[in-house]
Amino acid sequence: STNPTGGEVSKGEGDMGPYSTRKLEKLDAIFRVQSGLIEKVNSRIADKIRKFDNGKAPKMNMDVTTTQIAINYVKAKGAVPLVSVTNVKMANELLGCLGWDLSEEEVDELDKACKTC
Repeated sequence: STNPTGGEVSKGEGDMGPYSTRKLEKLDAIFRVQSGLIEKVNSRIADKIRKFDNGKAPKMNMDVTTTQIAINYVKAKGAVPLVSVTNVKMANELLGCLGWDLSEEEVDELDKACKTC
């Protein structure tokens, strides 16, 4: 199983460590849906940029990540995501959430995945 948190997977047996395989397997359905949505969102952003003439399109993130999908999912549910930013890489990832939202269909896909956890 991949680690959707980006953290280290426990090297012990069972439920040892904060990111044990058992805990991460519960999140696998959400991670798979997020990964699948990346292409859809990137395509929608590219279409939006193509509509601008003469290179006047705003600069927008063209490489959406699962983290950005998660943050925009929180926004779509009506909450304010509180994200800790401790370095430039994290700040740039957070800025990549601007200029696009998840569609209702995409939010529904994530809702269904959350119910399986």
